[in-house]
Amino acid sequence: MRFVLYLIRWQLSTPILAVAMVAFVELGTWLATILANLIGACIFFFVDKLIFERGFETRTSSSVKNSSFNKNLYVDKHQKKQ
Repeated sequence: MRFVLYLIRWQLSTPILAVAMVAFVELGTWLATILANLIGACIFFFVDKLIFERGFETRTSSSVKNSSFNKNLYVDKHQKKQ
């Protein structure tokens, strides 16, 4: 499921980058490309983070979370955030 969400996200980046390229075309091809990619990175960093962190929480929410090895990994990861 995570892979499907990532594929959808990847396809959504194309029109966003295209719109940004058209908006910045007067600045030149190279600068328009750089600005479009910076805008895409600012948007999709958070989308990717949501996709991949949600996938981790789903895996650890059931019996996998209760095994001693995975429980220690889960606890360590969440204690580091605090």
